[in-house]
Amino acid sequence: MDGVEPYVLNGVAVISADNIWAVGANYSQGALIEHRDANGWHIVPNVGKSSADYLIGISALAPDDIWAVGNNFGTQKAFTEHWDGKQWQAVPAAEVAGENRLSGVVVVSASNVWAVGYYFKTVGGIGVVHGLIEHWDGHRWQVVPSPEPHPQQEFTYFELWGITAISATDVWAVGGNSDWTLTLHWDG
Repeated sequence: MDGVEPYVLNGVAVISADNIWAVGANYSQGALIEHRDANGWHIVPNVGKSSADYLIGISALAPDDIWAVGNNFGTQKAFTEHWDGKQWQAVPAAEVAGENRLSGVVVVSASNVWAVGYYFKTVGGIGVVHGLIEHWDGHRWQVVPSPEPHPQQEFTYFELWGITAISATDVWAVGGNSDWTLTLHWDG
């Protein structure tokens, strides 16, 4: 693969044998997007301009409808990018107070995209991490309330890492913490 070391790839989306996308980060330059076509792997310019930008997840519906998600380690804010077949464009993630990150994304349709990650907030002087779910409706990202896996506990720590979909009414997300795993299901 092309690129300057050191870099890491975190996610991959396959459209066909000659149309594969991978995302990650080059530690000195920021967000990294690579594309494989009939001629091999190539770095594709993206909108991440900060060396603190880091892409974690990617999902493709079609060659002209691809989403990538991640965060900026400087601002500690999630961001999303969309490929329209010609270029990557920044699309503002939902506004979430405090530190947040998106780590997984799945495209169900052009107006139905889901992303997961976490957000950090302080409750009673204690830092708490909760799962973050965002939904793209074709116009904007919106936060969808994440169920509390252990509502009897006053402070819960969990992150969501991966998401996939069979249909608009059958979406699965996974995550957890060091003590337990978590599986969430969206039934529409």
